[in-house]
Amino acid sequence: MKNLKIRDNKSIYFAMKMLQQTALKCLIVVDKNGLYKGSLTDGDIRRFILKKNSLQNTFVKDIMNSSPIYLSKIPSYEDAKKLMIEKDIEFVPILINKKVKYLFTLKEINSLSPYKSTSVLIMAGGLGSRLNELTKNNPKPLMLVNGKPILEHIILSLKSQGFSDFHISINYLAKRIKSYFKDGSSFGVNIHYLEEKEPLGTGGSIGLLESKNYGENLIVMNGDLITNFDFRNLVREFKKTSSDLLMCVANYQHKIPFGVVEKRGKKIKTLNEKPVLNFLINAGIYILSKKIVKNVKKERIDMTDIILKEIKRGSSLETFKINEYWIDIGNKNDLSKANEDISNNNAY
Repeated sequence: MKNLKIRDNKSIYFAMKMLQQTALKCLIVVDKNGLYKGSLTDGDIRRFILKKNSLQNTFVKDIMNSSPIYLSKIPSYEDAKKLMIEKDIEFVPILINKKVKYLFTLKEINSLSPYKSTSVLIMAGGLGSRLNELTKNNPKPLMLVNGKPILEHIILSLKSQGFSDFHISINYLAKRIKSYFKDGSSFGVNIHYLEEKEPLGTGGSIGLLESKNYGENLIVMNGDLITNFDFRNLVREFKKTSSDLLMCVANYQHKIPFGVVEKRGKKIKTLNEKPVLNFLINAGIYILSKKIVKNVKKERIDMTDIILKEIKRGSSLETFKINEYWIDIGNKNDLSKANEDISNNNAY
């Protein structure tokens, strides 16, 4: 969206160059303070020329549409599409405090595959104790990364991929999370809360779900992750396999800060100076069939224990590799790194 914004005092020739570089053929016009002023399209310029007006000494503010359609809260994809079709427009901006925060385009919405049959459960009830005083009065999912709560990053990322049905498990400082997200309508999604009367571990809240309240499949993930992972690929892979559960895994490197000695008896066989060990780790993202969901009781249990139980049951469990950006915000260093990565455009 950054490449679509243009100042209202720019020349129309400058605007035409920008329009040539964007597939949307539309620019968002803002003033010097970044406040929304209107829009400019190829059609606006064409109509101006057809009236035999000269483009010489003509500026964006002279041609732009100063009263375009916009919304003041994030709609559902269905509502946004309906509005654009009814008004015969290709896009609709979302204004918050008179600034464009999101832009819905008809092309983008039409390209999204329907993922309504898959619900998302986000585990957000933990204490976040590794962040010490930072989570004393604020739950970890509400910790800010680049000015936005971690949980909001997760929801908006999934929403942009077509997911709309969310369940959030809450316990520690639950009221703060409910107060911020409410029913999800202001974010264009539906949010249901699973309230843990006592901590149920990283998997126990699955047992609070009722079959009528979630879709065909269930994505389960930790509420302290920042990732640009495409969850649609996970759903597609799950539908292609006969697995009951896919667990996302990510690369993890551990550098040993010493020389590692290999010996035979007392004799030195070889010496590896500061070797790097590569592992596949649990990324805290899963997709479960209804069969697995129904097996989880209302009890305190971690996802690792659920998986071990399913292995004993003989269920079909597989891994799915994440190659995209992924970070688990477990401590202050992770929080700082996530902020730095997003600020430097390394995360999205």
